[in-house]
Amino acid sequence: MVRLVPDPAEAPYVRDMVSWALGGMTASAMARKLNAEGVPTKAADMSARVTARRARGISRPLERTTWVSSTVLRILRDPRLAGYAAARQGTKRVILRNDSGAPLAAHEPIIPPDDW
Repeated sequence: MVRLVPDPAEAPYVRDMVSWALGGMTASAMARKLNAEGVPTKAADMSARVTARRARGISRPLERTTWVSSTVLRILRDPRLAGYAAARQGTKRVILRNDSGAPLAAHEPIIPPDDW
């Protein structure tokens, strides 16, 4: 099982997104706010590395270097935010559970499980 450690640069934005969602803000409004505040996406942060890989012919151009609602929703729906162990099932992540059906905790949560 992989143990995740919150990225100190990204975790505050994730906590903000959760707070905004709990306050009723839509994913589209969150994306607009993040873009207006100049918060970089992971793709934007990786642009130099991907540019170098593309020059060597081993990487495609980056997509979505700005925030969009689907990215916000993907982040907010990820059970790993609450510290749960998760596995990919198609395009989603599902919580791994023990024999009694309780969620497996994998690491320190970024947000309280009850908020997730």
